[in-house]
Amino acid sequence: MMRGDFSNLSERKLMDCLNRLGYDIEIKVKPAADPVGHLMLAIA
Repeated sequence: MMRGDFSNLSERKLMDCLNRLGYDIEIKVKPAADPVGHLMLAIA
């Protein structure tokens, strides 16, 4: 992960790492304004 290799890192492992570092994770799903939705990641 430190070298940018995320091939062996699942979403679950990433979420576990973030939780252990003291981060809360919020996943929000809502209807898209456009015909095709998009994915957005916000880090505060």
